[in-house]
Amino acid sequence: MNLQDILVAGAASLAAAEEKRAAAQAARLADARNRLAAKLPSEMWAALGLDPTNAELDSRQCGVSGRLIIEDEIEIGVAVVSQDRTVVICESSKRVTRELSNTPADNAPIVAAALAEAVAAARADREGKRARRFETWLASARRGDESDLTELSADLAACAWLMPGQRAVADEAIAARRQELQAAADARAAQRAREIALTAQAMQLARQHIAEWQAYEAACRAWAETETARLWRPWFCWEIRYTPVGYRRDDEETDAPICTVRALPAWIGADFTPPEIVTYDFRTGPREPLTIIADDGTLGKRVIGTFLDATPVTFATPLLNESWRGHRQYWASGSGWCVNVPALNDSAPAPAPVTPAIWLRRLAALDYTGNHWLRAHHESDVATLAELSDPAEYHS
Repeated sequence: MNLQDILVAGAASLAAAEEKRAAAQAARLADARNRLAAKLPSEMWAALGLDPTNAELDSRQCGVSGRLIIEDEIEIGVAVVSQDRTVVICESSKRVTRELSNTPADNAPIVAAALAEAVAAARADREGKRARRFETWLASARRGDESDLTELSADLAACAWLMPGQRAVADEAIAARRQELQAAADARAAQRAREIALTAQAMQLARQHIAEWQAYEAACRAWAETETARLWRPWFCWEIRYTPVGYRRDDEETDAPICTVRALPAWIGADFTPPEIVTYDFRTGPREPLTIIADDGTLGKRVIGTFLDATPVTFATPLLNESWRGHRQYWASGSGWCVNVPALNDSAPAPAPVTPAIWLRRLAALDYTGNHWLRAHHESDVATLAELSDPAEYHS
């Protein structure tokens, strides 16, 4: 026998073996299908929608499975295998397994009971899911806005499974939420109207406030000019330089301090001529206290040390808007005007004009605490507030 004959003989042997294996497999599949079909009556197979003749062999057993749509949202899986006496029926939350009898007629009530148990569990699970879905829907309806309610109403209309009582509750929830939204919108509109009215009042009040303060400034200026003309005259006093007590003028110490003070005699009047030289010898006679003029215009006594020199200080032109050394100052509160009274004049000016109320105190009368825009922007900016034109523009 040559090589070619050996190859031909080997191929024939393999083909025969494959044919034998296929026949054995077909026999096992036929036997398994027959045993599977014998588990249930033919009408039960038809009711379950299963065909045991189409079962496929898996290892040493074959089985058939399918899904039964019982009703809305309930789909049950059924599996029957040939090797053991078991039927498996399950849905999403419950698995039911039953042992089958050798007699097909006895298995019909077993499978029916298992299927009924699975369906009951599926229905309970479905109702629980629907209840949770309805509660979620209600929660969304109770806090949603108008666009949410429109979408939820459409979703509700598509829910054919709702019970009449649930639909009534859902309608009431939507109606109540719409009433809440409308009440909130009305409250916002009323609040906006109040804020606009309050802002308009504040604008008018700001204009009145500025006008009053402008009139007050003018009155203060007139007061300062009138009282200065009545009380002030050109005058002069002496500015004396001296060393403190304990130092002599001829001391060799170079660090001896030198002090300055303004003192009498002084002269006030329209026709006085300030002396060019010292005509009063401050060094003659016993050391007596001098009458000095403090910076605030008050008079006092002081004993000085060694006299060095004295220079006349002349006040020739009155000041109306700043303090002046050697004068008593009388300011009009809150303004830039004052009356400087010379130290030699004991008279006092007439009372200054009455100061108007400050802006924040005037604004507080409006009770604007709820007007956040007014508080944030113009609580102290009265000038800008007075220039506004439309109060509604700032309350969108």
